[in-house]
Amino acid sequence: MTDWDHQDERPPDLTYSRLPTLPFFRGSVPLKIYESDQYIFATSKDVETNLEIYNKEKIELRYHYVMAVKDKETKSIIYYITLEERKAPYLFFCYFGTDGTHYNLGKWDGPVPADIDSFIVKAFEFLRKKLHITEGAYLVLNLVN
Repeated sequence: MTDWDHQDERPPDLTYSRLPTLPFFRGSVPLKIYESDQYIFATSKDVETNLEIYNKEKIELRYHYVMAVKDKETKSIIYYITLEERKAPYLFFCYFGTDGTHYNLGKWDGPVPADIDSFIVKAFEFLRKKLHITEGAYLVLNLVN
């Protein structure tokens, strides 16, 4: 079983962990968790933002899916991969880097996928290149019917 545990989570620093539009992943329940030699990949649905949690403010930003990537050695979340919707009626595939910088990887083709797997496949395509992952990740938890 994976060692994913929100109690263990160590964001790089308090400033990064409290960025207003960062996904508040700590408050979510991972639906699928994958593991590789170096990383743990946990994916949740409908994740709120830090602004909504800490300031109780609603903003026009919705994270339909979020994959958090945790380094096993440091226990730090190093990336958040997101499928997000802002004011425009478009979905965007994005990620937050290790310093909290938000990167837009482009428009998502089509509506919000009904199944989480479509998002996970695209997230892994991106992460294989970004993290130079050569070994496969294997599923260790599946809470999706």
